[in-house]
Amino acid sequence: MLFTLAFVASVNGQQKESTRLTFDQPVRLPTVTLPAGSYTFERQKDFGIPVVTVFDASGRQVSRNTTKSITRSGNGESIVLQSPAGATATIAAWYPGSGSAGYEFIYGQATPNADGEPAAEKPQPAGGEHAPTAIGHKP
Repeated sequence: MLFTLAFVASVNGQQKESTRLTFDQPVRLPTVTLPAGSYTFERQKDFGIPVVTVFDASGRQVSRNTTKSITRSGNGESIVLQSPAGATATIAAWYPGSGSAGYEFIYGQATPNADGEPAAEKPQPAGGEHAPTAIGHKP
């Protein structure tokens, strides 16, 4: 996976965390699978609930997701991906500016298919026992 440029901006006096990323293949979020392309991940700090909104290259909102605030030791990649063999990579967490504070995406439980088997596995939490793949900008 490939991505580009991370930044934090302040607009209209409200502090926003914002990162522009480009993916070279589709990636999955709780509410949508994003086709390859450029996207802006954004969270305004003045809202009580950690919600991350994703915009496409034209500025159109394509996803809005409730998240859980998380921290990690040190800095690292902007996006943490989980890539099960043969499946679309799942975005587990976003760290604005590649910092230590981030947002873990909340995925619902898998719903059974017609045979009663789980349709898809719930992704493991970022930094869980099964280490996810991280991509992003290294400072």
